[in-house]
Amino acid sequence: MNFKAKVCAGLVAAVFTVPASANLVLNSAITVSGTGLGAVPTLLTILDGGNGNGTESGCVSADGVTTSFVCLNGLQGGDNQAANQLVIPSTLTGIQNAGQLALVVNLDEPGNDDTATLTDLYLAVYSAAGALLGNHQWLQADLVLNENPGTGSAGTVFTLDAIEAAQIITECPVLSQCRIGGGLQFLNGSTAGGPETMFLTFVEGGGTPPPPPPPPGVPEPGSLALLGAALLGFFGLRRRKSL
Repeated sequence: MNFKAKVCAGLVAAVFTVPASANLVLNSAITVSGTGLGAVPTLLTILDGGNGNGTESGCVSADGVTTSFVCLNGLQGGDNQAANQLVIPSTLTGIQNAGQLALVVNLDEPGNDDTATLTDLYLAVYSAAGALLGNHQWLQADLVLNENPGTGSAGTVFTLDAIEAAQIITECPVLSQCRIGGGLQFLNGSTAGGPETMFLTFVEGGGTPPPPPPPPGVPEPGSLALLGAALLGFFGLRRRKSL
């Protein structure tokens, strides 16, 4: 194989081995509330570690079957708290597919400081063995977030659009066999106290599969309606003949 062919082959291999990257979008039409950190599956709790750099940044990831704090997408990381954890999406009661997954970012700033500027956000999909399957990022401009009272009680919702919801379903077709991680970073100097949190939830609607077919031997509703109409016609015809 000549040099040009080798380069082309390498590029093709790279395209098909790098996990897909997709956009997370702000979904201001949805309000999500919880009842505190113990009641929601919290991925991240981050607080600027006092290192003087002013950038609050953290993540949770997979290192094989164990949890680690190595960030994707160039996030600084380092402001990780002991509560950070990966979440198995099948533990979200009522979820039907990975396309419904959403991230909720909650601020907890002190005093009258009720905003912070989001620069980076991502949702990562890992296999049960720790392989990175998907990397779904916030790729839009920096975003000023408002505080919602109470750590873990509410927050700003980020979802995937229809195309990207379909993509993440291919990455995680069986919810019990995937683990979800992510990362969060704010503009230098825009946070003053924290801790800021991010939890995993899901939204109804987008990407919801059709209802399952009826069990074998049980007619579908449409078939039952046709059968009923046929029986009514048959008995009506017999009644006319007997008169």
